[in-house]
Amino acid sequence: MSLVGLKYKKRNKKRGDDPIKREAVVDAVRGASETWGFFQVINHGIPEAVLEEMIDGVRRFFGQDGEERKKWYTRDVNARVVYNSNFDLYRSAAATWRDTVFCEMAPHLPQPEQLPSVCRYIMVEYTKQVMKLGRSLFQILSEALELTLGTPKHTDSDFLTVLLTDQIRGLQVLYQNQWVDVPLVAGALVLVTNDRNDAIRSTELYRPIEVLVSEDDPPRYRATTLAEYITHFTSKGRGGTSALLHFRV
Repeated sequence: MSLVGLKYKKRNKKRGDDPIKREAVVDAVRGASETWGFFQVINHGIPEAVLEEMIDGVRRFFGQDGEERKKWYTRDVNARVVYNSNFDLYRSAAATWRDTVFCEMAPHLPQPEQLPSVCRYIMVEYTKQVMKLGRSLFQILSEALELTLGTPKHTDSDFLTVLLTDQIRGLQVLYQNQWVDVPLVAGALVLVTNDRNDAIRSTELYRPIEVLVSEDDPPRYRATTLAEYITHFTSKGRGGTSALLHFRV
């Protein structure tokens, strides 16, 4: 598991630039993405207090009594806030007996009253911070022209996942057919990327990025709409093969 430090001066001629440090960051991201598909980011600029409060906010939500949590219960995946247990019931090969809460926070932030009161303000602040980090990471990934090699047993449906972990160890990644423990680094965020020459968003389709495609390295996935991908991702259930394989050319 690679550690990537993102502390460098942004490209701005008036403020100065450090191309050597930036190139080192790009190289580190490229190497981590090609070999592991996972990396942890330090010096990312998000205050540690925000990270800790986000975890506390989640704990506060699940620490409420059942009647309060039930106010947010739904199995409608299109709802702004989704709270339920075993979210892929009757779709996965095995039952996932755990409570899950999911909140749609982007691209447009919800109004505070649309979120649980015990964690609404930290959710908004954390989202703003992660979105800012995400924009920097997309720039670096585009320079590295890399995503990941290989497919894990369980993948998220996102282009890039920023994972904030608490003090409970147990996160693993699949590397060369071996499950590897992710080391706990205080204040670090775990980044999960997708396969090489993955998709770029347009108003209608996700399609392979043209600059990453050549005769020697043809597209690995067909073009698809976001709705088609999400429908397949949610219908296949958790576990087994990656949802990306359905769109493989």
